[in-house]
Amino acid sequence: EVTLACTLVPNTVRIKFVTLSSFMELNRKSAVNLGIVPALRFTGSTLIERANNTVSSGGARLFRSNILQPLRDVPTLTHRLDAVDYLVSNPQILREALDCLRGFKDID
Repeated sequence: EVTLACTLVPNTVRIKFVTLSSFMELNRKSAVNLGIVPALRFTGSTLIERANNTVSSGGARLFRSNILQPLRDVPTLTHRLDAVDYLVSNPQILREALDCLRGFKDID
């Protein structure tokens, strides 16, 4: 158990348990062959390095996890795409969300 010196506002934290069957897992060889992660003695850039535009270390870890274990659940994918579409269509809200996320410290 970890004790943090902070107060959580009600209804701001949600923990969701998802079964592994909801994800496709790429093995190391496939991830290397697809250019997602580097091979030994690799000097170029990978998909994760090129596409990672996250603003927090937690976001970077989540991004890497989402790339290496992509969702297979169509309703969840649709919901995620709808959220991205909403943020792209509302740049002011996107900027405010990014500014807020930049303030989060890494808890690892």
